[in-house]
Amino acid sequence: MAKLLATAQGDVHVTPEGSRAIEWYYDTDTCEFVADQQQIMSAFHLPHPINGIDDLLKHSRTSQIEEIKQKIVDSETSEEDGFLSCCLMPNPGVLVLVDIRFERLNDHEIRGILIPQMCISGLEDIANILDTVFDLPNVGISVADQNLCIIGCNSAFQYQMGYLRDELIGEKTSFFRSEQHGEEFYEQLWKEIDSKGYWNGSLMSRTKNGSNQVHYHSIYRINFISGQTLYFDFCTDISTSLLWKKINAGENRGQFSAFLPPRKEFEEQLVNLAQSSRSKNISVVITFRPAFSSQSRLEQQLCFSDYIMRSRHVSLSGQLSRDVFAICLQTPQCQWLSPLRLIQMVLRGFLADLKNEVGSSVYSTIVEGQTGVAVLGYDAQTAGHAIAHAAQAMVSSSADDRSYFNFYSSELHSELVKRFYLEDFLHKVIENEAVDVYFQPIVEVSTGNVVKFEALARFSNETETFDTQEMIAIIEDLELISALDDVVCKSALSQLPDLQGIYGAEVGLTINRSLNTKLNALQVLQSSFEIILESGVNPSNITIELTETAYFEQDQEHSVALEQIRKLGIDVAIDDFGTGYSSFAYLKEDQFDLVKIDRKFIKDIVVDSTSYNIVKMITELAHKLNVKVVAEGVESEQELNVLTSIGVDYMQGFLFSPAVPLSAFKAKISYETLFDNVVQEQVSESPLLTFCHSNIRRLKQNAPLSLAMEFVNLQPQVSLLVMDSNRCIGLVTKERLEQYLSAEMEANTCTKMKLHVWEHPLSKIMDTEFASVSVDSPVSTIKENINVGCPFPWVLCDSQNEFRGLLTQEDVLSYLASV
Repeated sequence: MAKLLATAQGDVHVTPEGSRAIEWYYDTDTCEFVADQQQIMSAFHLPHPINGIDDLLKHSRTSQIEEIKQKIVDSETSEEDGFLSCCLMPNPGVLVLVDIRFERLNDHEIRGILIPQMCISGLEDIANILDTVFDLPNVGISVADQNLCIIGCNSAFQYQMGYLRDELIGEKTSFFRSEQHGEEFYEQLWKEIDSKGYWNGSLMSRTKNGSNQVHYHSIYRINFISGQTLYFDFCTDISTSLLWKKINAGENRGQFSAFLPPRKEFEEQLVNLAQSSRSKNISVVITFRPAFSSQSRLEQQLCFSDYIMRSRHVSLSGQLSRDVFAICLQTPQCQWLSPLRLIQMVLRGFLADLKNEVGSSVYSTIVEGQTGVAVLGYDAQTAGHAIAHAAQAMVSSSADDRSYFNFYSSELHSELVKRFYLEDFLHKVIENEAVDVYFQPIVEVSTGNVVKFEALARFSNETETFDTQEMIAIIEDLELISALDDVVCKSALSQLPDLQGIYGAEVGLTINRSLNTKLNALQVLQSSFEIILESGVNPSNITIELTETAYFEQDQEHSVALEQIRKLGIDVAIDDFGTGYSSFAYLKEDQFDLVKIDRKFIKDIVVDSTSYNIVKMITELAHKLNVKVVAEGVESEQELNVLTSIGVDYMQGFLFSPAVPLSAFKAKISYETLFDNVVQEQVSESPLLTFCHSNIRRLKQNAPLSLAMEFVNLQPQVSLLVMDSNRCIGLVTKERLEQYLSAEMEANTCTKMKLHVWEHPLSKIMDTEFASVSVDSPVSTIKENINVGCPFPWVLCDSQNEFRGLLTQEDVLSYLASV
């Protein structure tokens, strides 16, 4: 082929690893484009700088320019980063293959990277590449013109079809049509090529000896600038991989079945698989009788067989009879998820990939057919029983079964059908904004009055009410929690005026926003902000309660968002405070107004218990930082009395009222009498030394790093103190020590030198910049120290600057628990 092309000198350049990614930034409002222009000019062989991505794309095909622009537009609503590969022609005879990746930061800012993969200069090099592709030994390639007449093919195509090239040139592509595919099939194939520009799939082709052979085809239509249209067909012989053969000699010629392992062989493989992974995996055996159409039975059977052989979900596949297929799916055991949930997840994964790969028509034949499921170790103890049970469940399955899968175990089947029903139900109620919103009062301890109502989602239909926690878990699995929060927020805000008509204009509303979502915290805050403003309610009456705060990011963007929200008068609360040490990090930024103490600390609380000391510590610390405290789940007068004595600001729970719909509120209720005769404890000042860290590891500055490593391994979460007499002169963390050792070991290749590194003194790596705080400082100084940026840990020293103790961030949360 190279001889047919004009020759020119040139080279193929692959961009060196490490310098491939070119970062860029673009502002659509100001048209500002920022990138390393020298790097772009070098990578793309451009004579001068460019002003933006549009300038670069001028060297691409017009259709591809529109595709890239559409990708950028789509990124406004998509949660995924944009990605596109294309071929640029910056100069005649020069081609550059490039990946373009980008993400939209906001409505007018985009950033991304350009990755030039290969630069080809010269027609001879292009010809060499075409030669290599065209001469692939296992891929048949044929080219047809716009009249579907064959104008060329490679040697592999001749070998697969049994014809010589001279016998094929000029023949129509219909020359290879097999009688096994109807005319409608071929019409649909070419319609898809006309609409999409390509078609992928398996089909039968008639070879020279009259037999039918199975190939996997990828057919592409290419429109040239000259106006010419060519069709390129890349086909692979999959007859061997699918082991195609005649069902029996008595059937019509050309009638084939995908010869997957038969029942006996499939059962033997299942026995071995189950024995090798019995304790680690759940094995799910599924039998299928698809509802293949009579017109397209062969291609649909072929397509499904090919998928189950290749599927990443399928551990084993077989064919029990001409129309019945069997597979085994495995899912690892997990102590945090129930077997039912694991089984559902692997079934959904299999179905999702099936639909994506085989298309809607073949997918429909599977879900509209019969399917049976048995689980090894659950409703079948042997491989043979699992296959038999799955087949029995398949035969008894109903065509209108909404779960798609029919389980041999009636209990398992009922649970999964319920799960499918609930998922469908939740999709509909959220989409239709038909979620019930209930309100639970939040009571101010000092007055006994209701000052807020927390809006909570409830789910019910005409016949039953569903367990809320179960529904929330399913909604999180479906990644619909953000949509649910939006619906509840809008509904609650619309009902707030009615609540205020009963309890007064000052009564507030707390709305929950979960951060356990694909949206980031900034998007969650933005959505809440917009909904509140659009509602027209007074923002000062609203509290946004953030749940799943482990997903919250402490960065500048989130700080700005919280600041803007709070400037409007909206309070921000942290839910389930105290369940993790990370909670304290939120308070030190002075960005939150309330903390809600988790129910597990409130239940059956008594004076001087661990829970008591923890709640007391949290309350004292929060008050020092001007943060209010809400105790949730209060159910008894004993809990109320203890919490009141500690000094919490608000309470909510069944002792006052469960969450109820708006219609249940008839008149204003006060709970003042519940707080009669309860005396609030006076919070005393405690010195910092009271709860400082004990058993601190200390070493002298000339101590070797080997000894330091032994010490930090004993207390990896606490800094090692470097001492000079009774004074602390430095701190060493395990992370700092490991980084230093790693760098030194990499720099020294000699074994003797590596051993010497362990003898380096601590003075080489100790951090001499640390916070020194007076040992006599009271608890009230905590806020002051945090506000001035005093970093943890704090080294407590006396008036002589001698070391007296170490205070870590964790100590602040746990010191009272050990009193």
